[in-house]
Amino acid sequence: MNKKNMLRGLVVMATLALLAPLLAQPAEAATKTKLLLNLSFTGKAGTRPDKKIFTYDYFPGGNAESQWYTNRPRNVSLDGTGSLAFHADRIPSADFPDTDFAARDRGANFTGARLNTQGKLRFRYGRISARIKTAAGGGAWPALWLLGTNIGSASWPACGEIDIMETAGNQPKYVYGTLHGPGYSGGQAIGGIYALNSATFGAAMSDDFHVYTIDWQKNSIKWFVDGELYQSATPKSVSPNKWAYNHDFFLIVNLAMGGTFGGEIDPDLQTSEMKVDWIKYYSLNGQGSFARK
Repeated sequence: MNKKNMLRGLVVMATLALLAPLLAQPAEAATKTKLLLNLSFTGKAGTRPDKKIFTYDYFPGGNAESQWYTNRPRNVSLDGTGSLAFHADRIPSADFPDTDFAARDRGANFTGARLNTQGKLRFRYGRISARIKTAAGGGAWPALWLLGTNIGSASWPACGEIDIMETAGNQPKYVYGTLHGPGYSGGQAIGGIYALNSATFGAAMSDDFHVYTIDWQKNSIKWFVDGELYQSATPKSVSPNKWAYNHDFFLIVNLAMGGTFGGEIDPDLQTSEMKVDWIKYYSLNGQGSFARK
């Protein structure tokens, strides 16, 4: 063998030696999904959300928020172009046009909407994915999240809370995925942050629709934005506290204003809008089921 061929052979052998540990790694099993529920929002503008799926919350938000949730079509209804639209609107005067309550007298500066599936749909494990255009403006706080169906008996945070997506108008480039449970809630919650790639997607999450996803299995939750994994959690992540996510949960979607997460509200902001294009639920590698009521 001449020197040139010998050198080439040594290079090949060295390359194979470097690749050997990688080649020896077992291939990751393919993720198998099956679509079980597809919530779309086609219909005439002003149509209320499906009452077989969603119910309304009526109260001022917690966490020092500055909105009162209503069931008004203005605050949440189909937009006529295929999305479910949420609006947070500044209350224009002390004469709030609603005979049921005086929102301003109860400390609210905005009206908004919060929908949940409690008592109508419950989920355990699987993939939950939603295509959402989040709300813009200082103080806006849109969220998609889950609460344990045992909240009535266990209370919060022992019931468990899974925040699939939260954004804040004052932090336009970031998405938060978070767990709240016994011993790790509020400011001590366990979570991760996704930072927008401005070169690809623009200056703010609210500039366009994005797909927000969790893959939820027994003792494991993973968070994704547009298919990119940015956060994972297991019982070890919350140790020595209890993992509170191996039971049924219901879904919540809302647009809040201000509060401990939304922060300072832009004094010039009159309205903020969030749009939900669809919400889909899949089984994940054979895990995942939903039930009505």
